[in-house]
Amino acid sequence: MGRELRPCAYVALCVFLATLACCETVSQSADFSKPSVSNIALKNHLLLSLQRVRSASRCLANCLREPQCVAVSYSQLTGECELYDGSKTDHPSDVITNDGWSYYEITSKTTQDLSTDMPSTTAPTTTGQPTTQAPTTETPSTTALQTTKQPSTTDMSTTMQTTKLPTTAFKTTAQPGPRDCWGYYSDGFYNSGLYTIYIKGAAPGGTRVYCDMQFGGGGWTTIQRRVNAVDFYRNWASYKMGFGIIDDNDSDFWLGLDLIYLLTNQDDYQLRIPLVDWYGDVKFAKYSEFRVNNEADNYRLTVSGFTGTGGDSLIATHNGMQWTTHDKDNDNAIGTNCAEVYQGAWWYNSCHTSNLNGPRTSANISPGRGMVWKTWPGESVSLMEVEMKIKPLSAG
Repeated sequence: MGRELRPCAYVALCVFLATLACCETVSQSADFSKPSVSNIALKNHLLLSLQRVRSASRCLANCLREPQCVAVSYSQLTGECELYDGSKTDHPSDVITNDGWSYYEITSKTTQDLSTDMPSTTAPTTTGQPTTQAPTTETPSTTALQTTKQPSTTDMSTTMQTTKLPTTAFKTTAQPGPRDCWGYYSDGFYNSGLYTIYIKGAAPGGTRVYCDMQFGGGGWTTIQRRVNAVDFYRNWASYKMGFGIIDDNDSDFWLGLDLIYLLTNQDDYQLRIPLVDWYGDVKFAKYSEFRVNNEADNYRLTVSGFTGTGGDSLIATHNGMQWTTHDKDNDNAIGTNCAEVYQGAWWYNSCHTSNLNGPRTSANISPGRGMVWKTWPGESVSLMEVEMKIKPLSAG
C-alpha cells in the first residue's frame, strides 16, 4: 500500500534526481562513460582521494583537472571521490566491490568549457558570504588539526570548503602537475585530502602528500604529523626517506628530509606549526622563512620571521643547526648525543627548546623528554598533537 512522501523526503528525492541529471550532462560533455558498473572501485590505482565532494559531477570535473586521471568512483552517501590513474578496462583484475559507489571512465579528455552545464562556484563559508577562496585567519579556531585522544574545545574541521568546479581541463606542460598543495588550491581544489605533487628534482611519477585546504587560508603541504603513538625514535635512514602512513587526518608520519629539502628549495616557503596540549588548548607558531639544506650539509635548518600565539621555540636555539639522530650526531653538545638523551631526532643544538619528534607521552614529563615546545606549554609538558605544514610565502 502506497505512502505519501513527507515534504523533507520529497525535497531529498528531488535533489538526488537533479544530481543524477547533472552528472549525466557532465559525463556526456566531458566524454565520460556512463556508470558502467555500480558498486565497484579500483585498487592499486588511486591518484587522489577527495572528501565531501558535493556530487558525482564535481567528482568528474576534478578528474578533468588532473592530467593522469582516467577514471573515478563516487559515493553519493559519503561524498567521497576517488580519482584513478588506471581503469577497469585496462586493469580488470584490480576491480573490487564497493557498495554504494558509481564508477566512470574517460573515453577521451576534452577542454570543453563545462560552465554551461554547471555553475563554477564554491560553497559559501560558514559566515554565509560567497567566496572563491577559503577564509584566511591567524586564529587557532580555524586550524585543521583534529584531536583524536580526547575532545578539544576548539573544533578545527568546521570550515571545510567544497571543491570548486573547474571550467577547463588541466593543461599538460613540462610540469605534469602542481608542485605543492598551494598549486592545487590555486587551481580550485578546496577539499583536504591526498594529492600527488610534482616536486622539482623528485621522482617524475609524483609524490603523495596530505594537503590541508582549510587551515589558515588553505594550500598547506603537511610534512609532519603527530596525533597517535607511532614511534619517532628512528635512525638517519628513516628520517632521510620518511616513514609513517600518509592517508587521512589521524595518521602519524614524517615526509622525509630528502623531499623536505627539495620542497623548500623550489620556492620561498613559510612554516606553520599548530600545537595542541592535553587539555585541548591550541596555539600556533608561524615562520616566514623555512628551508632545509641537502644531505651533504646534514639537512641544515634555516628559519626566521616568527609570529604566533605559542611563542618562538625554534629560531634562537635551532636556526643553522644540522639534523641529528641517535646514529648520527651533528649537534653541539659535548660528550653526548641529544637525540639519544631526548629520544627523538631534530635540529639539536646543545640540546633543544623544541623537540617535536620526541616521545608522545602523557602531559607531565621530565624536562625536555617529550614532544616539547618550550615557550608553550613548557619544557616539562609534552604536547598531545602537533603538525608541521608549509606553503609558498607568496601565497600569503
